[in-house]
Amino acid sequence: MRAFRHYYFTINLVNTCFSAITALITGRYIWFPILFCTIGIIAGVLFFNNFCRSQYYSYYNLGYTKQRLILTTFALNLVPGFLILLIITLFS
Repeated sequence: MRAFRHYYFTINLVNTCFSAITALITGRYIWFPILFCTIGIIAGVLFFNNFCRSQYYSYYNLGYTKQRLILTTFALNLVPGFLILLIITLFS
């Protein structure tokens, strides 16, 4: 579980930065949760593939496949993304 948490936070660090910067550049804050749940994950995975590719072997040895890591991260991001979208929609 500790290994997955490390992967999740690494992906979401890039994801959050990408989503926030894109939302700030466009001026549309409603885009943040949408990007956080979709394209931001792709940006995080691309970052991880380019800079931390060798760590996938460690995750595989612990029983995590690359596909499982990405899908679980996507599923876990849907909950906060939906809640943030709901809050932005209610207060705007």
